[in-house]
Amino acid sequence: MLYILEFSTPMHHAKYYVGWTKNLGKCLEHHKKGQGASITRAVIKSGRKLNLVFAATVDRKIESRIKKQKNTPRLVEKIRAGKLPAYLLD
Repeated sequence: MLYILEFSTPMHHAKYYVGWTKNLGKCLEHHKKGQGASITRAVIKSGRKLNLVFAATVDRKIESRIKKQKNTPRLVEKIRAGKLPAYLLD
């Protein structure tokens, strides 16, 4: 499952984290406890919050594609506007 987390305030240059997991609930628990990826650990340690912006059951290759695009803020804008790119539709 692909998911996108938003930080309550930016962490240096980052505002989002894109990840993939087989168990979203367990994964979110780890992130919120400061046990996830290094950037999310730093976010939690600094007192910022993590919010789930998007989750979808898609191939793991989509996560790589999104990360390589390095344009998550624009993707989140589209998601919030209900204009999902074709590769995110089931």
